[in-house]
Amino acid sequence: MYLWARGTYEFFFRIVLPGDLGETMFTAHKRVAYEVRAQLSGSVRREAVRPVAVKRMPYFGSAWEALASDMVHVSAVWRDRIEMCALGCSRVQRDGQPLRVTGVVRALEKGFCLTKVGVILEERTRCRSARSTSESHVAASRFLRAGEHGDWHGRAIVDQMAFDLELRIPPAYKIQYDVKHGPVTVSHRLAFVVAVVDQFGHGTSLRLFTPLHIMPHDCVDLHDELPAYADVQADRVLLTADAPLELFA
Repeated sequence: MYLWARGTYEFFFRIVLPGDLGETMFTAHKRVAYEVRAQLSGSVRREAVRPVAVKRMPYFGSAWEALASDMVHVSAVWRDRIEMCALGCSRVQRDGQPLRVTGVVRALEKGFCLTKVGVILEERTRCRSARSTSESHVAASRFLRAGEHGDWHGRAIVDQMAFDLELRIPPAYKIQYDVKHGPVTVSHRLAFVVAVVDQFGHGTSLRLFTPLHIMPHDCVDLHDELPAYADVQADRVLLTADAPLELFA
């Protein structure tokens, strides 16, 4: 037995994460959580526990590398009557950060009025099992109120109308990070939403979808790739507390 003199002592440990760990997630299909537990045994027993999150971080030099610099620019035409376009934000977004996108509506024939404009961030989880199941839900949404962003509500669409929209992405684990491989996968997509009424009073709700990828906000290099589930070199521990990172993987 070693007798410690009164004072403060620090012990540093390095933990190598296995390459087959499931990523931290809290979905309806699966919940995966981790904690680091430190114990001091002797005449008295002390224990400290800290929750951590395991995430396969992007790494440089793979086929998905160009995705981080890819900007959203998608368009579609509904029945040769309404054209929609969404543009301006990166396809790789961070939890807890604002997402800014410009939505454009163009009427290809006269008589259409706008009644709703907004954006929706949708999260989709898929469980690959004997009975494959999937689930989608709205992670965040932002719709303009009447009188906001000019006098557009109920007015006829003349030529085209553009709207600068901002949506704040939820913080970590209120929204899940993208998981590309594994028994449970997580993906996201952004929808530009408009509702129109024609000259006869018939209403239609339209959605223009495009993929987005949610990554940790402290990922240093924006020109990295999405997580590859089997890459042990890409494992990294993210502390849930605002404390220096003392663990490595």
